[in-house]
Amino acid sequence: MRMRTLQVIVLLIFALIVGRLAYIQLFDSRYDDLARANVLRHVVQYPPRGEVFDRNGEYLVQSRECYEIGKQGFDTARMCDVLGLSRARLERELANARMRPRAPRLIMNYISKEDKLRFDECNFRGFYTVYRTIRSYPRKIGGNLLGDVGEINERQLKMKRYADYRSGDYVGQSGVEKAYEEELRGKKIAVARGSSAHGQILLTLRKAGLTPKDVQLVLLQPADALGAFNSGDVAAWAIWDPYFSQVVLETGARVLADGTGTANGYDFQVAGTGALSDRARNTAVGDYLVRLARAMVFSDTHRPERAQAWAQDTGLPIEVTRKATDAGPNLPIPLDRSVVDSSQQLADAFVQAGEIPRPFRFADYVDTRFQQQLAAVR
Repeated sequence: MRMRTLQVIVLLIFALIVGRLAYIQLFDSRYDDLARANVLRHVVQYPPRGEVFDRNGEYLVQSRECYEIGKQGFDTARMCDVLGLSRARLERELANARMRPRAPRLIMNYISKEDKLRFDECNFRGFYTVYRTIRSYPRKIGGNLLGDVGEINERQLKMKRYADYRSGDYVGQSGVEKAYEEELRGKKIAVARGSSAHGQILLTLRKAGLTPKDVQLVLLQPADALGAFNSGDVAAWAIWDPYFSQVVLETGARVLADGTGTANGYDFQVAGTGALSDRARNTAVGDYLVRLARAMVFSDTHRPERAQAWAQDTGLPIEVTRKATDAGPNLPIPLDRSVVDSSQQLADAFVQAGEIPRPFRFADYVDTRFQQQLAAVR
C-alpha cells in the first residue's frame, strides 16, 4: 500500500512538472518576451505630422525636429554636463533602468538638434537618441482654434479611433490638430533601400511636390516589410512582384500609385570592363545575353508554365505567381536614349535624397556593343 501511495505521489509530481512545462511552452509568452527583450531593441521611427497653412500659403503649424535620450544598459553620469540634466534625475532613471538592463528607458525628451550633436560627440555607451518632431506655431494667434498635440493616454488607446496607435505616440488633443488627426498624422512607408521601389517613392513624391522629409521612409527588406505592413506598423509599402501580388491577394491592399510616368522599373545586365576587353569573355557575355533574351521571350509567350515553375521554385501560391506573371511582360528592349534619360532621372533623385553621395552620368556606364545581336531576338 505504501509503495502504491509513493508511486501515485511521484506520478502526480511528474504530471505537475510536465503540465507546467507544457503551459510555459504553449500558452505563456512571458518568457519569450523576456528573452526577446534581452537580445533585441525595437527602434520606432516616428513620422512628422502634417503642416497647416493659411489661404496665403503661410505656415500656421509646422513640425520641428527634436530628440529623446534613451538608455539601454549601464553607463556614467557624465552626460549631465552635456544636457544640463540634474544628477538626481539621472540617478533616479538609471536606478529604474537597472531593473531591466536590456529594456529601453526614456531618460530625457525634447532635446534640440544642437544638444543632440553635442551628445553624439561624447559617445556615451549604452545611450541612444530617438528622432521625433514637435509642433511649432510661428504665429502667436489662434491657439484655441489650432489646438495642441500630446502623448496618447490610456483612455484614448482603448478607443476604436486610435486602434493602430501605441503608447508613446503623439495625437491631436484639441482643435484642428484633433479634428484633422487622420490627415495630419505622419505616415510610414516601407521600402527596400536602393531598390527600384525606393526610386519610385522618390520620383512619386517629387511629382506630388513633396520630399522624403514629408513622410517617414522605413527601410526594410521585403520579408520584414511584409510583416510590418500586415501588422499595421507601416501605412504603405513600395514593393515589386511577387510581393506586390501576394499582399494584394492576401490582404486586399489598395494600390495608391504605380510606376507609370515615374519609375521605369528597368533591369540591367552588368559586366566588368576586364571581361568586355577580353575577346573570348566578350563573346561569352554576348552569348549569355542572347540566351537570356530568348528565355524572356519564351517566358512571356508561356505565362502559365512560367507561373507554375515560379510557384514550384519559391513555394509561393500559384495564385500569387499567376497574378505576378499576368501583370505584364518582362522583355528585352533597346538600350536607347529614352532608357538612358529615364535612368539618369532616377539616379538624380537618389543623389538629391542623399542616398548616393555624388552625381554621375548614367550614359558613362552604358555599352551598346551587343545591340545588333539582341535586335534579332526581340
